[in-house]
Amino acid sequence: MEKKCAELVLEKFKERAEIIEGIYRYYDLDEAKQSAHVLHNQLTGDWAGEALENYGLCFDYVAPHTFTDQPEGYYRWQLSWGGPSDEFRIYVDDMCRPVRVEYWFMDWWDGAKVDVNLEVYSYIEAAIAYFLEYEFLAYEGAEA
Repeated sequence: MEKKCAELVLEKFKERAEIIEGIYRYYDLDEAKQSAHVLHNQLTGDWAGEALENYGLCFDYVAPHTFTDQPEGYYRWQLSWGGPSDEFRIYVDDMCRPVRVEYWFMDWWDGAKVDVNLEVYSYIEAAIAYFLEYEFLAYEGAEA
């Protein structure tokens, strides 16, 4: 019998958190250590932000009521799509600061989430801050 998303979500979250931390740690290494690193042939870009842009599918905004029973809008860092799929959902305040982050793992009419503690997962917090800053700058540029 296949496991339900609720049984898999914590394991999948930890795998994603480890990869995101690995991206940041990779760019902290000198060139010699980078070339010997397991991620060396998988990462593109000269710094962590560039690599994060290529990790996953998109970072976008999901407006309130886009989906049934979804009263709040959120930013979505979609990492994979289909069955299964996974994403981070970032709920922000009026100043575009994260107030709640959830990691979702979904597979055909089944889904489960874990709440992400950004104090514990500082690399995820840094990645989210990078994307939110980019979104804010893009929004500000569109208004000009």
